[in-house]
Amino acid sequence: MKNKEITIRYVQKGEAKAITNLKMRSKASNGYSPEFMDACRDELSVSEGDFETLEIWVAERDHAIVGMLDIRFEDARCILEALFIDPEIKSAGIGRLMFEKCEQRCREAGASLIEVDSDPEAQAFYEKMGMIKTGEIPSGSIAGRFLPRLEKHLR
Repeated sequence: MKNKEITIRYVQKGEAKAITNLKMRSKASNGYSPEFMDACRDELSVSEGDFETLEIWVAERDHAIVGMLDIRFEDARCILEALFIDPEIKSAGIGRLMFEKCEQRCREAGASLIEVDSDPEAQAFYEKMGMIKTGEIPSGSIAGRFLPRLEKHLR
C-alpha cells in the first residue's frame, strides 16, 4: 500500500530495535514522564521473536520507519496490539493509513471484530476510525491505571 511517499510493508528481520525506538518516542510524545516511560519499556519493546507471533506492518518514508502496526488473530477477532506513529509527523494521515491496513488484514483473515486496549491519549483517534469504547482494562505496566477498550464490528 502506498500513499505519496509512504509505503506500508511487512516487517523485515533486523527491524525490532527501530520499531521499539519508534514506539518509545511516540508514547513519550504524549507528555509522559521518564519514570512512566521506564515502567512501560518492557511492554513496548519488540523482539525478533514477536515477528513469529504477531503480524507486524511498518510505514516507511525515505527508507525510515515512521509508523508501525501489530495485530494478532483470535477466533473471529482481530486484536490490534499496537499502532504508533513517529511523533514528528503525527497528524499527517499515516495513522489512518495504518488503521486502514489493519481493517484490510482483519477482513482478509475473516475477522468480524477489531479490538484494541488503547492508551487514553489515543482513544480519540480510534473513535475517529469508527471504534466504540466498550469498557476498561488494567494497564499492563502501571498499577492502578486503566486503559480504554474499544472495538469495531466489521461488515
